[in-house]
Amino acid sequence: MSCSAFVSQITEEQAAQTLRALTKDGKLPPENAVLEIENRFSKTKTGVLARLLRAYIHFEANDFNGAAQILNSNVFREKTTITDYALWLRGQSLQQAGNHAEAMNVFAELVRDFPDSIRARESKILWATSALQSGQADRVPSFLKDLNDKNQPDALLLTAKSYEAQMNQAQSINFYRKVYFYGAGTDASREAETKLTALGQILTAQTAEEIQARADRFYDAKKYAEAQTAYSNLIISFPNAITPTLNLKRLITFANLRLMSEAQGVFNMIPLSANEKAEGFYQLARGYANARLWAQARTTIEEMRKKFPASDWTPKTFVAVAAAARDAKNTLEESYFLRSVVASYPNAVEVAGGQFELAWLEHKNNNLSASSQMLTEHLARYVDRDTTNRGKAGYWAARDSERAAKTNEACALYDAVLYRYGANWYGYLALQRLTTLRGQGKCKIASPFPADSPVAKAVANLKTVTVAAETSTAKEMERAEKSEQLSTIGLFDWAIDELQEAKKTAQNSPNINLALARHYRFRGDNVNALLALAKSYPDYSQMFPEEMGREEWSIFYPLTNWNDIKLWAKNRNLDSFTVA
Repeated sequence: MSCSAFVSQITEEQAAQTLRALTKDGKLPPENAVLEIENRFSKTKTGVLARLLRAYIHFEANDFNGAAQILNSNVFREKTTITDYALWLRGQSLQQAGNHAEAMNVFAELVRDFPDSIRARESKILWATSALQSGQADRVPSFLKDLNDKNQPDALLLTAKSYEAQMNQAQSINFYRKVYFYGAGTDASREAETKLTALGQILTAQTAEEIQARADRFYDAKKYAEAQTAYSNLIISFPNAITPTLNLKRLITFANLRLMSEAQGVFNMIPLSANEKAEGFYQLARGYANARLWAQARTTIEEMRKKFPASDWTPKTFVAVAAAARDAKNTLEESYFLRSVVASYPNAVEVAGGQFELAWLEHKNNNLSASSQMLTEHLARYVDRDTTNRGKAGYWAARDSERAAKTNEACALYDAVLYRYGANWYGYLALQRLTTLRGQGKCKIASPFPADSPVAKAVANLKTVTVAAETSTAKEMERAEKSEQLSTIGLFDWAIDELQEAKKTAQNSPNINLALARHYRFRGDNVNALLALAKSYPDYSQMFPEEMGREEWSIFYPLTNWNDIKLWAKNRNLDSFTVA
């Protein structure tokens, strides 16, 4: 059957599936196959999406005039939600073809009609680039004003070039200097440095704002050596620029450079009343720990506990320093910090991991009475908020309770583990232990525990699952719809860009993460699909079928080798569903 005959017999939904199949490997399909779908479904969304794909094929083949002509249509506004992408691609096509005047019109239309588009900012930069190429440099400063007000290096650079083209050297130098200081470490800054040097300009900062901007840019890029030099120059030249916020950045800079004497000195300059002081304690203690200066880390934390007993930073500091000790394989210090934080902040969720590590140390030391109690407490206190170690804590709380002759507790915990982890390793182990105990006449009748007892709370927390609350709004779902349309024609990178933007305001949204997982699955990337959706379903491996939708299940458990599973399960006398 010819391609034309095939297309004439399919529905629009099947046509969309065909477009997906043609583009799923990231390769552009033959234009004639796309054109068949475009012509057959020209008045539908699928047909218009095929038109965008065909334009992209021309663009990638360097046929920029052809791409621009294909995109010169209102059908994108009428049938899709990705008009901004059609304009963005058309503007680039016109620009590449040398038609800068028309490219400027298209980019301006995108910026005006779609201000929330993630392509709006880039379109402003592209507009300015075409303006410079078409002799309209005088229009650039006003068009880029909002970006220049935010001191964004690429916009500042284009503005500097526009003034240079207008022979306004004073303003040109002014903006090149802004690029140099506000874009420190970027290609734009290096280009500005070359230009300023050629003009005989001295690159020494003339204002506190200039030098702090350069220092902050290095700091944000984690280029701490350069940041330290710039901050030092700032303090020498403009001592009045010192603030608690500035000193906190200097403290972090020194700590990352392992210059702890200097870090301590800057920390001492932050007033106790300043909002930055608590974080300063955290950064200083962590710096000492990373430098393996344990005595100083202890002293810092003890002072912090006295000065900021109720701050969220305090338990975080204990946990961070304990983690540094663990990384250094210093069990003594790790144990000290973990015991201290659990004793002082027993119910803080920040200490959940630390409390588990402490319980595990007792388990490894075969202190079964203590480990069983502490693992049970972990389940009771934390796993309704942090399930990271729930399965491991559940099984070993039961096992250590059994070995410590706390049979009733063990039976209750084994039963709870089996309920929630029946299809997992810990559930398998729990079933083995329960079978053995019941064969000994134990665990036949459930022993009651007071509702507020650690065991009762542990059992209850073992039986629940966590699903992220839905936080997406119409704004995020609009991006998800745009993403869906883009992925239909294989523009996966653009599709994922839309979802990453949506995640900025709906990080753990099940709807957004499902959409993201769907795109990874379209590309055959099942691993990233699972990781994306797991952000919303952290307990997916313990969930029952009725607790999740069918599509979510298909992403977490893609049975791509079902026939092989059945064959080998039969050969080994195993249950195929258990193997799967």
